[in-house]
Amino acid sequence: MKGYEIRQLMKDANVQPWQIADEMGVKRPTVSQVIHGVRSNPRIRLAIAQSLNKQVSDLWPDQEQKQ
Repeated sequence: MKGYEIRQLMKDANVQPWQIADEMGVKRPTVSQVIHGVRSNPRIRLAIAQSLNKQVSDLWPDQEQKQ
């Protein structure tokens, strides 16, 4: 799934990237980088997926195998 598609899912679910960042104790750009595939952070991916009631592999199917 592309970053803009994940962002749209988050928008539709009323989930903001800054909320994830604050909950995880990371910088806001880090969450954006994970969403767009610039960074790979399993813990942040899991938090994003859980906030959307999805599996990590639903959002990053091609990246899942690289971890």
